[in-house]
Amino acid sequence: MALVDLDMPVILPFPNCKPQLGIDETVITREDMTSFTSWNRLANRRLGMAQTLGERDFRDRDLFYKYFLLSVGILEFPAVLATGPRGSGKSLIMSWLAYQGHRLFGKNITMEKPPPNPDLFGKINYLHDQDYIDRIILDLARLDKIEKETGARPSEEELQKCILYKAIMWHDEAHMWGDKIRTFNLTVLINRILMIARHLHLDMYFNYVSLKRVHPLIYDFHTHMINCGKDWFRPDWCSFEIIDHRPGGTGAVKFIHLYPKDWLDIWDSYSIPTLVHDVEIHLGGNKKNKRAAPEFDLQAAAAEIEHRR
Repeated sequence: MALVDLDMPVILPFPNCKPQLGIDETVITREDMTSFTSWNRLANRRLGMAQTLGERDFRDRDLFYKYFLLSVGILEFPAVLATGPRGSGKSLIMSWLAYQGHRLFGKNITMEKPPPNPDLFGKINYLHDQDYIDRIILDLARLDKIEKETGARPSEEELQKCILYKAIMWHDEAHMWGDKIRTFNLTVLINRILMIARHLHLDMYFNYVSLKRVHPLIYDFHTHMINCGKDWFRPDWCSFEIIDHRPGGTGAVKFIHLYPKDWLDIWDSYSIPTLVHDVEIHLGGNKKNKRAAPEFDLQAAAAEIEHRR
């Protein structure tokens, strides 16, 4: 006997979710599934029967991608930590998540540097761009001023003017500025953004080779963990274990497997990570005049290295 009305569509993540999550609900019907068994497992998902649904259970691949992302809570203002050895696909899975979030759910994208085909991600903001950093601080100050003056949450119209609204911020090689041994102004700014992410429907992704390097200001807010590995199940494929750590979340542990060569438009394995974020971040208080650092002379440095040899 069916446990639910199988004639009723399944609405993910829940009906009328846009006010809370900033995304439209996803409606799945019996006709969208490849078999009655698949549909029954999805319809009875509250009992955990849908956790093992895969791409073959859906007639449309994009619908499966939407189901997968929604079922693990990755669209609900997450703070995602991806970890694994070098070459395990950390940048690949984060690029893939950002791409699908933009394509399927209309998310705006922030990255460290341009992907191979930037056009696939719409208008991209870059973390090293001083104008972008300034805009973040000014927008947040504007929203704070509205709340202080009105005593109420800014309107949806005002929120949409914020550059972080309904965005995905992807931080590749996050240990470059989010290492536990040192706290930069950028680390503090990202922490402050993490604390208000749900108000802006903001998703944040962080890549670390080792979780021992994660700054507590970031780790303490993480909602999901992704363990990355290559050749776990199939030669030359990357596999990703996504774990929902949210209190009261789905508790899901799901795998997805990607063949790197299928995603070369969105991800470059040989891209050199951004080592220096040369941006000024003022977080309040009196500004201090700092002596400008001397310009780096590449030729002189190379000559000095050769001399030491």
